[in-house]
Amino acid sequence: MRQYGEPLNWLGTEEVKSEFIKKMNLMGANILQGGRFVHVSGHCDKGVAQRWLTEQYQKQNPKSKYITIALGDSDNDSAMLEEASLAVQISSPVHDFPKLKEKKVFIKVVNAGLQAGQKA
Repeated sequence: MRQYGEPLNWLGTEEVKSEFIKKMNLMGANILQGGRFVHVSGHCDKGVAQRWLTEQYQKQNPKSKYITIALGDSDNDSAMLEEASLAVQISSPVHDFPKLKEKKVFIKVVNAGLQAGQKA
């Protein structure tokens, strides 16, 4: 029961996907490529959600200074990583690190050592 976006498991070619994205953008949708899925949403992203959540904490405690830390491994995490005080880019076995605009503080984690389903 998603309220803000829909993940699509794209099975077509990259060329057809590019055309799909162009048409969806013309219709007002925001398209983000995640690690495995193409995400279709309105004008929201993880960065907007993180900013909103931080603002809620700030309203509750106006004298406090909050530092946010975000971890991400794909391009649909980029806005969240850029919004965070500290961005942690996680390597993926299937694609490059998330693209980031200039960022003051960030960490890149390569081969974290755990496989999916393993316990630390």
